[in-house]
Amino acid sequence: MTTTMGKAPPTPTGARVARGTSADRAWIVAVAVAANAVVVVGLWLRHGQLDTVSGPGALATAAGQLTGLVGAYVVLVQLLLMARVP
Repeated sequence: MTTTMGKAPPTPTGARVARGTSADRAWIVAVAVAANAVVVVGLWLRHGQLDTVSGPGALATAAGQLTGLVGAYVVLVQLLLMARVP
């Protein structure tokens, strides 16, 4: 009886590559989402909403507007992620 002590069977490299590209894609999506959130806040600032803050009521209104804009954006992102758009 002969036993062969050879090298270990090769590991599939395709699985490793797929994980790496998937992680890279997730990072790209996260950066795009964060950049678009910054754009939403920037548009709100450009519109001059920060200049209208003069008292506690105006501060609460400005915070509500900004929270609403960012919240609507987050819901849109969630909808796109649930739809599994490639």
